[in-house]
Amino acid sequence: MINDAIENLAGFLCSCGVAFFCGAGGDHFQPSSESAKRFRFTPGLFAMSILMAQEEGNSSKPEPLSYVANFLATPSRALFAVALDESSDSLRNERSYAIAGNQWDVLDFGEIEKELTVKLTDDHIERVLQCIDAVNKVKRLKLTNCVNITGAGLDPLRGSTVIEQIDLSLVGEHQRPFLDPDPLILAAVVLPILDSIFEREGYSLKHLQFPHVWRRVRSEFSAFLGRCNQKRELPLKGDDWFVVNNPQMVGTQNNTCCVCLNNYCIDCMSDEVDDRYMIDFCGACHRNYCIECSAIELCESLK
Repeated sequence: MINDAIENLAGFLCSCGVAFFCGAGGDHFQPSSESAKRFRFTPGLFAMSILMAQEEGNSSKPEPLSYVANFLATPSRALFAVALDESSDSLRNERSYAIAGNQWDVLDFGEIEKELTVKLTDDHIERVLQCIDAVNKVKRLKLTNCVNITGAGLDPLRGSTVIEQIDLSLVGEHQRPFLDPDPLILAAVVLPILDSIFEREGYSLKHLQFPHVWRRVRSEFSAFLGRCNQKRELPLKGDDWFVVNNPQMVGTQNNTCCVCLNNYCIDCMSDEVDDRYMIDFCGACHRNYCIECSAIELCESLK
């Protein structure tokens, strides 16, 4: 028999649409690979996986819940750990830390279903960031589809010296930044958190992607961008770090590739491709891509 706590936890995660990974072949479930396919698990499948881990019964296997967590997409694993914190089990902290793990260079909520991420609140985001010790571990944070947050949940990132990229656009890579209805994320809530990062000596932040809706909040947003431009000057020929004076482009970042985070001179031409700049701005998704990471081909509507 599977105990009630595990059944309840499985039901909770299933109702949220947490992603589960199943190996493409074989009689046993294996952690995901390039050939793995993704699907939503049921409480029964979740329970069966725990039983399988328990039946292994040898010291080389981790604690069953930690073993099952290896099958989860990265953000789902963090949500799983947070769900365990709700348990009354005296071992909840030990288990949640074991499940969360230590490899958190990238936290991208776009890896889980949109149906889940649109329901996440600031409380969920804050608890995830606290659970994985994001202030000391996360280098890239992407809040893809987190349209139900004001940004208060980002508070655990205050003063981080390790984070290199924060994507607040709430859309995925190569997607247009326009959202309807407007998302809830507030410049007045998030900008003080970003200021706390820039105020730290030795900060690592290289790339910021802002919500398109903030272009209407010109006063406080433009003031923040001005502070950033004064604090960090690009070591290459080109414009300021962020566009401030162009109403249509305010907040977009100059000369930094959103994928590799490398800076390129605005006039640098490719040595390998004729008549191509090393970095180009995509007028569709409003991001800069270097030629090494994503070649940009203009469609007729953008020419």
